[in-house]
Amino acid sequence: MGILFNIFFFLAGAAIIYVAAYLRVKERNNELVQNIKKLESDKKQVLTRFVDEIEKTKQEHASALEKKKFQYEDKRIVFSNIFALLSIFHEKANALCADKIQSLLNELVSDDERTKHKAIQKYNHDTQVLVADLKEEHNRVKAEQNNIRLIASTEVDSLLDELNAAVDSAVEASTKMLTVIRTAEFLNDQSIIRPHQKNLFSHGQVIQNIHIALKDQMKLELNDI
Repeated sequence: MGILFNIFFFLAGAAIIYVAAYLRVKERNNELVQNIKKLESDKKQVLTRFVDEIEKTKQEHASALEKKKFQYEDKRIVFSNIFALLSIFHEKANALCADKIQSLLNELVSDDERTKHKAIQKYNHDTQVLVADLKEEHNRVKAEQNNIRLIASTEVDSLLDELNAAVDSAVEASTKMLTVIRTAEFLNDQSIIRPHQKNLFSHGQVIQNIHIALKDQMKLELNDI
């Protein structure tokens, strides 16, 4: 009888140990399952954040490209406008300083005083119209320069200042030459305007050099966008 009780208690103890071990394993398995579920959830969250970040980066990149595109186009238009106005200004300046003067000199070759007088009258009238037109074009150039100064670099700003100073000097030199042409001394000796023509040519070269430097700098800034 004692042996049976011992066997019973042994089996009961073994069963209890087995159940306890089973419960511990089950608990660990449950923890493992929960950990796996948490890892899966964390992985999904990380993937979601990653996808969101990628999408956000793509949108920011697309927005930056679009912004650069508009910046480039805005600058290109403003730069093109200033060069178009400068071309018109230079054409009219050349018409005033070269074409009209040459036409007058051709007329003054005549020995007929009436022909000379009419030539000077016509020249004075034409140049007054051209000078007024030239000043208007210069004002347009300056107005367009103000638009450029809002978006341009300090290098472009400095070149625009140089250009304004050079154009002002050229206009002043042109005015002096026109004053000489209206004198009686010029009627008797047309060679007296040659120094003025040479001076104007020098001013024109300076303006042209600044114009080229300005164009190169603007191209550089457009390429940097």
